[in-house]
Amino acid sequence: MEKALTFLLFSTLIFLIGCNNDDDDTPAIADDRSWQLDERFLLETKVQYNSYATEDNLYFLGRIRFSDVSLENDVETVTQSSIRLGFDTRKKMPISSKIFLLGDDHRLGIYRTEFPVTDQVNLSYDLRRIDPQFNQFEFPPFFRSDAMVINSKNECLIPYSTDGHWNLLWMQIEIKDISELGRLDTVSTKIFREPSIYTHTNSLHVAGDEFFISRFDGTYRINEAQELSKVADAQFTRMFTLGQTSYAVSETAAVSQIFIGDQNGNWNQLGNIDRNFSFLKYVPIADQLIGFNNSQLFLIEEAAGGFDITELDNEGLDGNEINSLALFNGRVYASTFSGVFSKAVEDFFEAKTDEE
Repeated sequence: MEKALTFLLFSTLIFLIGCNNDDDDTPAIADDRSWQLDERFLLETKVQYNSYATEDNLYFLGRIRFSDVSLENDVETVTQSSIRLGFDTRKKMPISSKIFLLGDDHRLGIYRTEFPVTDQVNLSYDLRRIDPQFNQFEFPPFFRSDAMVINSKNECLIPYSTDGHWNLLWMQIEIKDISELGRLDTVSTKIFREPSIYTHTNSLHVAGDEFFISRFDGTYRINEAQELSKVADAQFTRMFTLGQTSYAVSETAAVSQIFIGDQNGNWNQLGNIDRNFSFLKYVPIADQLIGFNNSQLFLIEEAAGGFDITELDNEGLDGNEINSLALFNGRVYASTFSGVFSKAVEDFFEAKTDEE
């Protein structure tokens, strides 16, 4: 019997040290519907913090290597590049289809996913040169969100502190065409500086191409015109989209609440929601919304007055904490602290049974 529960709403409803490139690294997958350990990622590549997939590439960011699984003529090839800029492994560094970011101490690295080891292509900044008052990065906790965020326009948002201020650095990155070596360039930057003795960032999110920042006194938005405004007194700890509707989850000591965004950019509270929604991380897989926490996976669907949530089979993955999920070449990949696991997408949505 499927474990399907309905949660109803209440109240008012890099870098060049070494590179290796192996031909035909397509893994041999056992004829099994359970999760399988990907043996292309062992030893120093076993720990993987984040991932991102396009139609032709699957990217992983690990402790000391950036990995690119490329697909051509149905053959997968793995290229692994050594990360040269150190970064705080207690924070989750972001990857997009074109770039990824690393930050540590006072240095920010911006790297093109296609050319992660080419110095002439990539960017490295001492943030003290951009803002002489720079004190330290204020990255959110690993379990909350990515440390920095990137939208589809290659705009980035980096949180940091100065004495007595909470700051956000907005950057727009241009990717040159191949005739110019495909290098990265900074088009423009903007600093948002707010007086505050509380500089901690709770979480960062992207909805559409807008940035959302959760901190101690509520949630803020930077719109596409680079205007900062407060949208809610509540802290949006999680955000996700179902269909054309954006939702946010806020957590307090006593209760979790659900908010819905409208076309005018307003966020309205719908009511209270099961606290489990505050612990899940959300990602779209094959046009479906998946929530995950530790080694558990859930399919989340809209229902009358709330959401239906179905726990999915995690045999072979149980006991391994999931850091990210990505769909690539017909398989769903889970990056964890103990290896990369994968499962055929046609089996991924199989519900967990009572016997498991």
